Amino acid sequence: MPQYRRFELRPLTADDYEQLGTLVLRQSDQAELIAAYGLSPTEALQKSVAASKQAWAIVFAGKLEGVVGVNEYRRNWYEKPAGIPWLLATNKFPEFRISLAKEVKRRLKSLTERYAYLFNYVDSRNTTSIAWLKWLGFTVDENKPYFFHDPAVPFYLFYLKQAPAADRF
Repeated sequence: MPQYRRFELRPLTADDYEQLGTLVLRQSDQAELIAAYGLSPTEALQKSVAASKQAWAIVFAGKLEGVVGVNEYRRNWYEKPAGIPWLLATNKFPEFRISLAKEVKRRLKSLTERYAYLFNYVDSRNTTSIAWLKWLGFTVDENKPYFFHDPAVPFYLFYLKQAPAADRF
């Protein structure tokens, strides 16, 4: 039996990248990608990874079960860029979400030091992701909807200007 840690968040490798096409994402992630970009989930995942400044493999029970990444947005060359965090996972997400949340929370401090702030948009239908983002310390603005590829699906802006207090754990 192979030796592996039950949960691991590590830099994405070339082997992981080759597996992206076989990853079956959660239905909520698939719906969000289609509503936001009008792309197949596989194509959107590959483009997200390719555009990322940093990307990490979510490995659970020895298998690739998702990807976390940060893209960069820069208004101009002399200001600190903003980070655009994203996460896409399989249906195994409930089994590793607590371990992942703890690891992500640990890494938020370095991300908020590297970037002026973190922001992205979340599908308004994805209540699980909205609750998870709030638990991590992000503000989710549910008062102003944004619309992307599918004009019938509102998205909410979420953002974090500094790392949340460690005592929230």
